Amino acid sequence: MHPDKEMMEDEKLRKEDLMKKVTAAYKAKDLSALLKLELEWVAEETHNLANLSDEKLASYIASLKEQVHELQMEKTAQCYNPRYEPINDLPLHNKHVALKQIMREEKGLHTHLSSLKRLAGDLSKPVPKKLIMEFVEEYVSQLEPDFLFDPFFDDDDDDFRITY
Repeated sequence: MHPDKEMMEDEKLRKEDLMKKVTAAYKAKDLSALLKLELEWVAEETHNLANLSDEKLASYIASLKEQVHELQMEKTAQCYNPRYEPINDLPLHNKHVALKQIMREEKGLHTHLSSLKRLAGDLSKPVPKKLIMEFVEEYVSQLEPDFLFDPFFDDDDDDFRITY
């Protein structure tokens, strides 16, 4: 593909232009543009497929097999992306079970959002100290017993102060 290997001037100019585009797309990390340029190049080269040597065809095949392998590895790696963790097990279920699971998750998220909005509204109002202390006492009473032995928790006071 390198333009310097080309004997015909018009073909050399075409390849130089293509190389400039490839370099720009590579620097911009624009995978879409790189793939489009590759398809453009492959389409042009397919016209000359009959004239290609077996060695060059073997090189193309090896390159394509390597690309397939890399894409398969990327696809597999997506399963381990933390972003997709909540839906990783969906493909293991049939369509109806997966849909129910998605709807259950959606309902839970809506419930959580509602409580966050309610909490934000409550916190935007002036709250008396007594209400805050009642909340803290209730919260502390629901903690696991192990938490009370936490080195950052000071239970010597009746105020249940957390020390830093």
